[in-house]
Amino acid sequence: MAGGNDSGDDGDLFRQAMKSLGVSRIHYPPTGADGKPAAARQVRPRGTGPPASRTGRTAAPVAVDRTDMDQAVLFVRAGIAPARVKQLRRGRLAIEESLDLHGLRGAEAEPALERFINECLEADLRTVLLIHGKGRGSEVRGGVLKPLAVNWLKQQPDILAFCEAQPHDGGGGALYVLLGSRPDNRPESVSAWK
Repeated sequence: MAGGNDSGDDGDLFRQAMKSLGVSRIHYPPTGADGKPAAARQVRPRGTGPPASRTGRTAAPVAVDRTDMDQAVLFVRAGIAPARVKQLRRGRLAIEESLDLHGLRGAEAEPALERFINECLEADLRTVLLIHGKGRGSEVRGGVLKPLAVNWLKQQPDILAFCEAQPHDGGGGALYVLLGSRPDNRPESVSAWK
């Protein structure tokens, strides 16, 4: 090597320098011939699809699910346009209706939420605001209504996405909810007229 250091190669010197700084080698998960990590190639046993909702319909696959209650909530079904999700998260979609669950107990809140979502779907609404509060008056750390609402919404196939609201709409105490359309509310297809 030109420059005078014949005792080791540049790679060894680099590794020693990185080790002295506390930097360690990155170990990537093993990949198969298809290039995917081993965990991504696991096959689900037959008959174990996504859970069915209370209406008997199967929920669509989930693309994004970040619903740790201490972090900002984000849930998006597969196939939803990223631009639409961005609008939802920024509070740029017009809120057509809202429900305030403050003061309700869990046993009262779930039927009220189900009724509200069903009425909004029947009215063909697309964006609603769900106010669950921050749980400050609750005996349970973090409250009861937020996890109840998040878990219920995730199970409903007509819910396309939901996320934490902007501060002016309630912030961590509220959710923007993007609704799909019910099959009976969709316009008839051309082939149905033949």
